[in-house]
Amino acid sequence: MNDEIKQNVPDFLSYLQKRMDFIAQVATSAPSWCMVMKCNELIDHFNEQYCLTRHIIRSHQSIKGGQNFEPLFEQKYDNPQGDAPDLDIPHGQVGGQAFYTILENIVRNTAKYGDAEQLEQIKNKKTGDGKLRFKIVVNDYWDDGGRGWANDFYQVKIVDLLKTPEAPTATEGVAANLNNFLSEPLTDPITGVVKPKHWGMKEIKICAAYLRMVKQDEIDLKFEQWDQWEQAQQPPIIKVSVERPQGQATSNLTYTLYLLRPKRALVVMPPPPPEVQGHYRRAGVDFYSLADFKARIAQGESPRHSFLALPKPSSTEEWNWLSATLNFLPPRVIIFDGVEDDIPSGRAQLKRSLAFMPLPTLKTPVALITELGEHWVQRWWGDFKIFVRWFKHMSTIADKGGIENEDKWKGVTAGAHSKWLVYDHRPGANETELYQLAAYHECLDSHAPITRLLEKRGGTTSAAEEITTVMFEKQSRFRVVETAGASVAVIDERVWLEKDGVATHH
Repeated sequence: MNDEIKQNVPDFLSYLQKRMDFIAQVATSAPSWCMVMKCNELIDHFNEQYCLTRHIIRSHQSIKGGQNFEPLFEQKYDNPQGDAPDLDIPHGQVGGQAFYTILENIVRNTAKYGDAEQLEQIKNKKTGDGKLRFKIVVNDYWDDGGRGWANDFYQVKIVDLLKTPEAPTATEGVAANLNNFLSEPLTDPITGVVKPKHWGMKEIKICAAYLRMVKQDEIDLKFEQWDQWEQAQQPPIIKVSVERPQGQATSNLTYTLYLLRPKRALVVMPPPPPEVQGHYRRAGVDFYSLADFKARIAQGESPRHSFLALPKPSSTEEWNWLSATLNFLPPRVIIFDGVEDDIPSGRAQLKRSLAFMPLPTLKTPVALITELGEHWVQRWWGDFKIFVRWFKHMSTIADKGGIENEDKWKGVTAGAHSKWLVYDHRPGANETELYQLAAYHECLDSHAPITRLLEKRGGTTSAAEEITTVMFEKQSRFRVVETAGASVAVIDERVWLEKDGVATHH
């Protein structure tokens, strides 16, 4: 094993661990919640899997110890800014394995069945660079025939960049064969036994359905219902075609699926005019009337929004309803025009779960989402500050900061550290005084995800809105502070549950 592989093995093992978690998730329960992920980070994580990409095709090459060739997924974002959009991925990084499983199977299919002459040219040092290229195109504004699907889904095309001849008719050729494989039932309708053929296409179908939050026992049903474009309530789960992009002389095999746009907030209030609703909906904000919202919950709907904003309950019965349904609602529930004292006695869970804010004035979606985040943070962690000990602290969103070799800071009153959430780049940080005094302490690595979240960024656009640097920093602080608070809650819960065991000794 060479040094480069050794260096990348830990990351690959983490990748495999999440794959095992994903398999367990698919086998035991249906997708029920989502996490917002950046599209480019999702794709980059696959491209950076050195051990995987170096060896995934080798089994189809009949080469031992020879020149290998690797898959590479290029990215294109078809929106006015050309920026990578946010996606709602069921169950976060674990659910991201559904997307990676689709990519892996597409790569294997191409390596196994792709045109042998083109593959040989890629492998040949004189004619190719060893990269089996694909392109992932994420379309923001796509033609949904006026159905409104583009408000809820991104159209994602995974394009095999090998030249593929077009079939004479839609019922012939490689695309027709692959679509037939996808349309086959996963199990025999009579015996209930899984059909043994075309495993790779079955995996693609299952994973594409998972990314749409389809329950496992409904995959074949939804695949058939949504396959007929004219009568469907949602776009197809996945389709294969041979397409020739405008201005291009050759055609490519293309897999088209639809990924979820983030649902950032569900606001229960008299809905604004339809044109305003459409603008907010595209940015991930939905409006329901109270009657409509209650009806949807009664029918078993579980909103996947990050925030739920409700009018203050007007009676004891409405408070009882909220208490009974709280566990089926989004994780952050905010009450308009109320305070904690409005909650009837005996509702301890509501007191521990609800935040409050005035009824907002609708200006822009970004302003509303920022306002919801501010009030949520203020409710639970309003007096905590982010501190970064790193020479780059001025380029972060930290409220306060210092360099690595400092332990004392001018102007800091006694006891202030007890309200600090510390992100520490100093070697041996766990042996310092700051580690002992801070409310929360996390060692900071230059390549850790939290480092990206702490960075100052501005000029970003979302849903054709300018997000100012101030807005972006407020939203980032909200995520950092809540993440620290959730981490402390999990640690405290584990220590309490193991109070007579090993946890108390660390």
